[in-house]
Amino acid sequence: MSHRGPYLFSVTGGDSTASAKGSAFDRDTSLSWHPAIRCFYRARFTDGWSMGPGINSGVLLATAARALAREIRLSSGRRLDPLSLNAYYFTPAMAGAAVVHAEALKLDGLVPTGEVTLRQSGPYGKDREVLRVLGTFGDLTTSTDGSRSTLSAPATAKSAQWVNSRGALLSRSPHASYLHHLDVYLDPEHTWRKAYNGGPGSRVLRGWIRLSDGRDPDLLMLLLACDAIPSSRSSGPAGALCALQLSVHVHGHPEPGFLQFRLTSTDLPGGYVKEDADIWDSTGHLVARSQKLAASPRMIHS
Repeated sequence: MSHRGPYLFSVTGGDSTASAKGSAFDRDTSLSWHPAIRCFYRARFTDGWSMGPGINSGVLLATAARALAREIRLSSGRRLDPLSLNAYYFTPAMAGAAVVHAEALKLDGLVPTGEVTLRQSGPYGKDREVLRVLGTFGDLTTSTDGSRSTLSAPATAKSAQWVNSRGALLSRSPHASYLHHLDVYLDPEHTWRKAYNGGPGSRVLRGWIRLSDGRDPDLLMLLLACDAIPSSRSSGPAGALCALQLSVHVHGHPEPGFLQFRLTSTDLPGGYVKEDADIWDSTGHLVARSQKLAASPRMIHS
């Protein structure tokens, strides 16, 4: 049976704040809103989810998806799942408050579509748009085993001898504080050293990942998993790149347990990097695929 956790719709009402109990991921991607006002939400990001100059792009996307899922439900009367999310990042998000505007654009048919924008106060109090997301929603619970993707997970069983790679990732990318929330076990045959010391071209990392507090994966956690490993060129420090665009296609609700991932990074002309991520659940079913375009902060701010 597919795992369908409550997290996607656990949005805080009124002016109350998120409960101190539960997962840090749920608390730090939660929203609040005024009960008499539609479409507008408030979020607050913490330094605990930073990635270099800003907040991890998967955390931002998960926050936006919470808001859009609620607006789709209120407008359509149906609890639907994100099928495809296309995010565009204009500037790094900082720790602190943000305003989220979510709106249903198309409600007819089986696949409603909506849009989310996330804004923060920038230097000198100037309002700036940080993120814009277009999302298409549907019902993933109607999927059958026969309709699942045939893309098989790598034949790599997580072994008790594997070592948590969080420390190694943090030593290479010390400003990626969000890694403290994750358990990452890299495939010994596809380690960070082997992947990133091979020179220009495509690099592959494989392994297993989960939230370190033991929270089981759901659709929102898939969005984080697609951007959980710090970006890097074949040379230079890891985590030195910022997301420009991230597209995630969700294939199904993950079963409890570790998620298995394969991340392929490819250098592009002009200093850009393309990342393709495939995510499988603990039963070996493909549950998400993503593609990200990243660049250095210097290129974004020039």
